[in-house]
Amino acid sequence: MDSRINDVNANDYMDKSSRLKLMNFLLLPLIALILSLICFIILLGFGSILVNDKHSTIDLLNGYYNAYMYLTIFVFAFAIIILISSTITALYIFRNFDLVMSFFKKKLGLEYINSRKFKKFLRVVVFLPMAIMPCFLYYFIEYEKPFDSIKIIKEDIIQAKNNNFTESIVMFNNNFGEDTMLMEFNKNAECPTIRHSAINIYDNSIGWKDFYFPKYLNFELSEDSIFNEYKSINWNQENVKAYKIRHTDNLNLVTSFEVLN
Repeated sequence: MDSRINDVNANDYMDKSSRLKLMNFLLLPLIALILSLICFIILLGFGSILVNDKHSTIDLLNGYYNAYMYLTIFVFAFAIIILISSTITALYIFRNFDLVMSFFKKKLGLEYINSRKFKKFLRVVVFLPMAIMPCFLYYFIEYEKPFDSIKIIKEDIIQAKNNNFTESIVMFNNNFGEDTMLMEFNKNAECPTIRHSAINIYDNSIGWKDFYFPKYLNFELSEDSIFNEYKSINWNQENVKAYKIRHTDNLNLVTSFEVLN
């Protein structure tokens, strides 16, 4: 009897403004998600702008630093916005459950809905984003490691400001190509660096390492500068050109190079 009275009162209350208010609350998490995804796409494009068209080591490193800072702030803001919007929707739904039931039964033609089962279903739908967001943040922190990236970029920036770069005598193999030092912000944007694999001829126990040459250095390998992996180190030292490069310690961003005899 009480539930019937509640349904009648809810139906009477469901005027146009009430339905609009209800829909706004129900769609709030979805709207927040869509707007966040649009902002995320824009941010990735902005990130590629920050790292492209740079002509100095400090400018390039600062571009990566700013891009990672903006990305990290956005991800945490995105998670907080989804959590807040889901919480607001959950509070509204369960405080006005009769109104919500009336809307789905009468206005959407779903007369057969069982109130108890529908309430359980709503709990799952509403609280699912609240459960997913902590998992999403955990994945972002553990696997993308934004704080580690920001830390090593900052260290390389300090190294660049002090002009205290590491010098290495290396030989290069033919494993090279356009590649980013860290995250690829936009696949359609031009890559600011070219990755070259090299081995230190005085300490080859380290093995092959990737070094990143900014495009503004115009670094190119000639045929007699490519390490022959089928020959010994001594043979390569006698027949292949070596390079003296200066680079940062963490990202191995090359700042200058010199061809050696």
